[in-house]
Amino acid sequence: MSPRTIALSCETSDALDPEGHLIELCAMPVSNYASHPGCPPAQQGGAAFHALIQSPAPIPPAATAAHGHTQASLAAAGGAWADIAPLFLAHVRHAQLLVWHAEFHIHHIDRALARAGNAPLRTHVAGIMDLRQVLRTHPLSPPPRLSDLLTQHALPSPQPANALQQAHQLARLWLALACPTGGAGR
Repeated sequence: MSPRTIALSCETSDALDPEGHLIELCAMPVSNYASHPGCPPAQQGGAAFHALIQSPAPIPPAATAAHGHTQASLAAAGGAWADIAPLFLAHVRHAQLLVWHAEFHIHHIDRALARAGNAPLRTHVAGIMDLRQVLRTHPLSPPPRLSDLLTQHALPSPQPANALQQAHQLARLWLALACPTGGAGR
């Protein structure tokens, strides 16, 4: 049996800071969307994993404008990463991860895992596919923009988009690309 495919996205306290802290994480089983004609039968998808994480670092206004999270909202709704990390790893264990701009997301997730005493994400999953790199038409061309691909496939693209919305978008885009009937409007 092939591994489950899970769309993965995260948000950080400051996307421009390579030392930024993980503040939101979403892992969405792609098979949750695979119930329309033209797609293979859905595997057991299971529930999505979604967590808000308290940030030890301040969140700049520009970051809040991008993802909608503030220090106060995370303090009220977020959990401690030490409690969230084992739940996240159990959810994605042995899965094939589908990520947009994996270099960014995996860097921040691995940094958070290391702070909690865990091995890098790659050691817990079957594999990681960066859909942005897969869809790049030429090594010297700029990478495609997720918003452009969503528009091209008539998929919703809410802005600002947090990790939960981005994981939904990525799962739908994957199906639109993989299934003959697409997944438009789902």
